[in-house]
Amino acid sequence: MSLSDSSNCSDLSDGETSYSLEDLQKMGIIDNKVAEWIKENPLTPDETLLCLEYCDQNISNRRNEIQAALTGNGNGGTPVTSTVFKFPTRNDVYFARERMMETHTWAFYNPFTVAVSGHLFNQPGQWVPLPQAQTIGTKVILFLSNSTFTLEFFEFFMF
Repeated sequence: MSLSDSSNCSDLSDGETSYSLEDLQKMGIIDNKVAEWIKENPLTPDETLLCLEYCDQNISNRRNEIQAALTGNGNGGTPVTSTVFKFPTRNDVYFARERMMETHTWAFYNPFTVAVSGHLFNQPGQWVPLPQAQTIGTKVILFLSNSTFTLEFFEFFMF
């Protein structure tokens, strides 16, 4: 895999690496369909892609609800595929996460045995423990310039 030399890109923070579209494909972050979509719909510097990887079969069975939440309720996501969503900005990804923590708490996990108020699960008056195992893995792709991207391993679904 040929990674771009980050010293040539002034937009990178210390320790960040830039990747080409081909690098992201070789790493298995995106598939051919997403790569073609990016080529046909070039991202602006503000736009962000959120990539999902379902780790829990029970959550995967409810993927339509996750997709609807990411694209509805003012969350601003636009589906690229069933597991990749474009957001206008990185902040929009964070705002969607905050809203989904309230509306789709069942999709979140916490490795430290955290219990949340039962009203989030339609179980008022109880505390409900979140799963400790990762439910949905996520990565964020940001456009830099000259067909290069950065990759963040952002835990969108960790409560």
